[in-house]
Amino acid sequence: MQRESFIFLHDIGEGCFGKVYKGEWHNGDTKEIVAIKVLKDTATPEAEQDFMREVDIMSTFSHTNILSLKGMVLRDAANNPWMVFEYMPYGDLAEVLRANSPQFRLSKPDVQPLTKIGGSRLLPVRWMSPESVMYGRFTLETDIWSFGVVLWEVFSFGKQPYYGHTNEEVVKLILQGIMLLPPDECPPVVCQIMRDCWKMEPRERIKFPDILDRLEKAQSKLIQQGSLPRPPQGPVTVRTPDVLDPDGYLLPAPASPREYLQALPALSD
Repeated sequence: MQRESFIFLHDIGEGCFGKVYKGEWHNGDTKEIVAIKVLKDTATPEAEQDFMREVDIMSTFSHTNILSLKGMVLRDAANNPWMVFEYMPYGDLAEVLRANSPQFRLSKPDVQPLTKIGGSRLLPVRWMSPESVMYGRFTLETDIWSFGVVLWEVFSFGKQPYYGHTNEEVVKLILQGIMLLPPDECPPVVCQIMRDCWKMEPRERIKFPDILDRLEKAQSKLIQQGSLPRPPQGPVTVRTPDVLDPDGYLLPAPASPREYLQALPALSD
């Protein structure tokens, strides 16, 4: 992609390694609104390697529910590299959840692409399995554990996992076998999926095809019953820094850890 083909409109987000802008892509006679992720000037060489690795990973995906990478603009003598994504006019999933938490339920038939366009943390300990924290193991089974935490985020309407605790405290909780409880009013089928994702023995965790099968059956049942709720219509924008923490998560009401944490059996060697 040619750098001259883009016009920046305004910034829409920021992560560890990059800042994200809403922009226009002028491609011949056509014009398209896109999201442009620009590597920060302060990024280290290692961060730039991670940035380029993200390009490689995102370029392999082609699915309705995953944000589409349209291309990239390479580094030149005066500018850092860019990634160009499709633009999501309704905002990201976290914004939708936070703005509509009193009435919104994620059992809609509409399509909501998933991404964390700002970039990930170096060590996402809140989503890591015990064996990842203790031994540095990262496998398909640890991804399943992390997926269970993502489900917890969705059904808690955008709360941060282990909210109220620092990353260091979260590591200690995980090593002590303290894990999240499914949120109140979470559908039973999803509660069970979370628990099956969080089995202490990796080989006992539910497999992704089984997760998909359970969710599809639950959705089909709701459709047959005519009880599938509809999401609110129209774009959603959340600009309320007074209720968000420095990481962009909704600040919850004060709660005792016992309200959302539970003890699990000790991890075997």
